[in-house]
Amino acid sequence: MRRHRVVALLLTALGMGGALWWWMGASGHTRPAPAPERAFRPSEGSTMEKFSLLETQRNQRRWEILADVAQVDAKRETTTITGVQFTLFSAKHGPVLITARQGVVQNQSKTMQVCGDVRLVVGGDFVLTTECLHWHPATQELAAETPVVVHMGNVQAEGQGFRGSFVAEHFEIRDQVHARWRAP
Repeated sequence: MRRHRVVALLLTALGMGGALWWWMGASGHTRPAPAPERAFRPSEGSTMEKFSLLETQRNQRRWEILADVAQVDAKRETTTITGVQFTLFSAKHGPVLITARQGVVQNQSKTMQVCGDVRLVVGGDFVLTTECLHWHPATQELAAETPVVVHMGNVQAEGQGFRGSFVAEHFEIRDQVHARWRAP
């Protein structure tokens, strides 16, 4: 808890406390990540190149998935994707871009896990890197159980796990948080 407060105080001291992201003490519970080797095994089904999936609400784009290749498995009700570019559209934050080497989308719920050099970018000021990241569209939450590194301005924070809610506008590094400030 104390390290989380140190990070929050550091961000506030740097004038970023009122920015769109902040870290607080770990609370809540994220869903555990399936083992990547099981999540991304090849499946039977149709294969598509230049795959695109768009979610809209009231004629507004909510999110879009682009992939170099997608393989739909009707039996498992999943779509395995490679060369992933996932964009969340936020009126408040602008586009939030997530890239990864591969991913699996649950066809019914649209829940998605991406893995492999995952990079989440918000504007030019916030970059998160990790190995695996989950998107839960019903709750509009992102979660990672893997180590994360966040760059925000002159601050770099590292830790174990991440959870972010676009509804509550609450984003946190879960455990073992270490932060550094670099002079401009």
